[in-house]
Amino acid sequence: MKKKLVSILLIIMTILSTGCWNQRELNDLGIAMALGLDKADDKHIRLTVQIVLPQEVKQPSYFTPVTVYSEEAETVFEAFRKITTMSPRKVYLPHFRIAVIGETLAQDGILDLLEMLFRDHEFRSDFYIVVAREGASAEDVLKTMTPFERIPANEKFSALKLSESAWAPTVAVNLDDLLRNLATDGMESVLTGITFKGNKNDGKTKKNVETLDPNSLLQYEGIGVFKEDKLVGWLNQDESKGFNYIMSNVQSTVGRIKCPTAGELVVEIMGTETEIIPSYIDGKPEFELKITSNVNVAEVVCDIDLQDPKTIEQLEKSLEDRQKELLNSVVVAAQEKYKSDIFGFGNTFRKSYPKQWKKLKDQWEELFPTVKVSYSAEGTINLTGTMNQSIFEK
Repeated sequence: MKKKLVSILLIIMTILSTGCWNQRELNDLGIAMALGLDKADDKHIRLTVQIVLPQEVKQPSYFTPVTVYSEEAETVFEAFRKITTMSPRKVYLPHFRIAVIGETLAQDGILDLLEMLFRDHEFRSDFYIVVAREGASAEDVLKTMTPFERIPANEKFSALKLSESAWAPTVAVNLDDLLRNLATDGMESVLTGITFKGNKNDGKTKKNVETLDPNSLLQYEGIGVFKEDKLVGWLNQDESKGFNYIMSNVQSTVGRIKCPTAGELVVEIMGTETEIIPSYIDGKPEFELKITSNVNVAEVVCDIDLQDPKTIEQLEKSLEDRQKELLNSVVVAAQEKYKSDIFGFGNTFRKSYPKQWKKLKDQWEELFPTVKVSYSAEGTINLTGTMNQSIFEK
């Protein structure tokens, strides 16, 4: 039922046009760069909005470049309107970059929260959505001053985008991505977590960015697993990386593999692609995950000769084994721990076996934890750096 509701709302989004009928002067608007949603109590949500002060961004002064307003209400729309009792300008939404949802609220379900975000004609859909975790609230996150960008929302937007492309255990999900997953049969959703490194209370003043070593930093950590629209748990670092391998989201990352004798070798993974191959055997769906990757040697912490072809073959075998371990770890977590098809196995099966899917669709929630998954990997080491031997050999 929830997926049908999301599908209808997606259609409404494509029909509605913003137009210019409600044009307003810039001086009358408070430009929101981020919003946060927390659970206040069983009936109320707490909305936090980070609003930019343009004059302070251009010419740093005593004032901070952004201000934050928070208000409680039973709905998101009401909370926005209540903020007008504090803000001298109406909150303007089309330019905001990131939405943060508190972990407790995400566990209760996010569909009702998203309703206003994709219904309101002012909202664009290219902002990222993350979940505050490990005791951090969305309000805490939005009140934290960041060192690289004077507008904190811009820094966290860029950081998530960079982290996804260069590290892999995070995933940048915007509103369109989230709605698509919620509306697709045989597919569940994920969102990246954000938490604090250091004392979260120290990040609320300018002193946090006036030192070489800030006491409070925001850090993306882990991928949150959803079942329908409810957060059910978190993937650890290896599982999160394995998830992105399966989804072919890895553009570049770092991995460690075992050397033939002892020690480890660090590789830079330059790109991976995973094919999800469904099959239908004895009335049951099965899946093969076939991953291919290209890597460069980045750091050698063992005694090996990289000029020896046999050594390269052994390293490639070690790389393939490691990648299959990562794939298996996240599949086991999704099937046994969370029972949530975050990979879209069901949707992939539907495309290849539409008739069989019609019979299995209503049972997929019970079938997914039991489906058989096999793995194959093909890794290629392309470059070994400027030295053919390890310095340990000398």
